[in-house]
Amino acid sequence: MKAVIYTRVSTEEQTKNLSLDLQRRECQAHCQRNGFDVDRIFEERGESAKTTDRPEFQAMLDYCSRNKGKIGAVVVYHTNRFARDARDHLNVTFTLGGSGIRLHSVQERLEDTAAGRFIQTMLAGANQLDNEQRADRCKAGMRAAVEKGRWPFPAPLGFCNERNDRKEATLVPDVKRAPLIEEAFRLYATGLHSKQDVLNKVTSMGLTTAEGAKLTLYDFSKMLRRPIYAGWIVVEKWGLKVRGSFEPIVSQDLYDRVQLVADDRRPNRPKRYRRRESNPHALAGTGF
Repeated sequence: MKAVIYTRVSTEEQTKNLSLDLQRRECQAHCQRNGFDVDRIFEERGESAKTTDRPEFQAMLDYCSRNKGKIGAVVVYHTNRFARDARDHLNVTFTLGGSGIRLHSVQERLEDTAAGRFIQTMLAGANQLDNEQRADRCKAGMRAAVEKGRWPFPAPLGFCNERNDRKEATLVPDVKRAPLIEEAFRLYATGLHSKQDVLNKVTSMGLTTAEGAKLTLYDFSKMLRRPIYAGWIVVEKWGLKVRGSFEPIVSQDLYDRVQLVADDRRPNRPKRYRRRESNPHALAGTGF
């Protein structure tokens, strides 16, 4: 019988002992013990098993479908390498079974009997439970960090992820982009320039995304609204607004003035700038 091997590590697991090499060796040994000829090995690097939308997993399923009658087994190190959602696990194993392909696990005994299928259902449920409990612990840890003014998420534009002296996640201003973002806030706060004008100016000064691309007007407008630049962490889904324990890029006063301009609530604002802001295509010039 021919078999394919599927191995997977998430980004977090790459730093632990559950390496792709270990899984591959154990799966190959399992195939040798059971008289399987290894036809192909699919290795998934840095992918979660929350869904089946994984490149190598889908490639493995497609390969099995195209080689129906040739492949008789899919071998994994553990069922949690295969799927961490019980419904996905059962749906995929049912589909494979329709092609005469059985799932084998190095770490678990998966028998093709009524009792064996029931145990496999329990294993799939246990893998989902473990995954959801991990997610709950991660969320709780992130919330606790936010409540203490720390930033446990990827750094917004203008900041860098760092660790403080207690090895806790925090933010520090990006020495290249933070001054340009502060300049953008300062220019827009005057009320004399449209967002497009300001974006053009700071782009010409070198402001780009972390990937080196130009900011879109949409992303630039969102940036001007984000309290993080004034040192506030706001997580609406958790109902949290906390003063961050990191250095802000702009002062609270400057941030507030930008919000007034963006809301068009400044008294005596020249009408010509209101027209330019509402119709960015009717620009009379850059304003600089």
